[in-house]
Amino acid sequence: MIKGGKLGIGPRRSKSAFDMFKPIAADNAKDMAVQTGLDFIVTKQPLKYSSVLRKEEFTCEKCDHAHKVPLERVSPSHVSIVRMDNDEQVGVMKKNYGLVQYIDMLEFTELLVKEGEAGYVSGGYTGEGERAWVVMKTADYVDLSEEDRVSCYFYITTSHDGTSALNVIPAALREHSKTVLIAPGALNNNIKIKHTKHVIDRVARARNSLTKVKTYWEEFGNSFQLMGKVVATPSVVKTYLEMLAPDAKTDKGQTKIEELRGKIETVYRTSPSCKLPSTNGTLLGLYFAATEFYDHHTITRKRKTLDANSARVESMLAGNVAEKKARSYAAAIKIEEKLGGFNLTE
Repeated sequence: MIKGGKLGIGPRRSKSAFDMFKPIAADNAKDMAVQTGLDFIVTKQPLKYSSVLRKEEFTCEKCDHAHKVPLERVSPSHVSIVRMDNDEQVGVMKKNYGLVQYIDMLEFTELLVKEGEAGYVSGGYTGEGERAWVVMKTADYVDLSEEDRVSCYFYITTSHDGTSALNVIPAALREHSKTVLIAPGALNNNIKIKHTKHVIDRVARARNSLTKVKTYWEEFGNSFQLMGKVVATPSVVKTYLEMLAPDAKTDKGQTKIEELRGKIETVYRTSPSCKLPSTNGTLLGLYFAATEFYDHHTITRKRKTLDANSARVESMLAGNVAEKKARSYAAAIKIEEKLGGFNLTE
């Protein structure tokens, strides 16, 4: 076992990223938006700020003395995006920003539901509403073994603060371990759609989204079958962990790298989800161990604008954790392709 493999990995979280949103029981976009809290309306408001150079005088009513305070100014180039239901600011954008409400941005998803191509799973927003999320599921799945099913999902994210266009990201959910699986291409070349309310565009985006999701799903399914045939020999385990966590340039950094490799290996050797017939002793089990570690055992620090739960969701689906899971998949694929039919279980 690689040094650090006996290190504690802490308690395991039981929820997937998709379960951290509000569940949806709807067959249309309007009900979906109401159930997830995405039905609020935003408006443009003047962006005011205090001048650092100019001040104005005012007389205090209590002390009857004149005071100088910074002059309030209005930005000539930017506006504040404000929720009309609670007056919270959710973004600052250029003055010519084309404002489209979440319900209008996400209305195209209704077509997929009506045609039976996908169903709503969960959704919500992070922060005060800066970013919206909707999780959907198709009927596609692959049974790796009797108790190990991977299902086809995808999620839509968009924002009012400019951090995200309307993106459709193909993904998969391993039901047994509740881990969200993401391919590198799906994350880096996700389906970006311009904000628009035109019906023709909504239909086109729905069709294009589903085609892309199906393409990535086929890639996933084929890859899982191939990874499951590769024996995780000590050499394969060592190579894979080194690909996930390359050597550091300093002794202190190398210690942390060894600890990280050890923790992932601990999940691989101890997690029940890695001991199923479909994963035990295979490269597929190694890959699933990495995704399980990143989804359920890592810590995401909250940010100034995000609470801990929002920060974790964003990291798992579009940030640091998502990127690490995508790299885990890429590393496993590279090993499988390199072996080229050797070192197989059959």
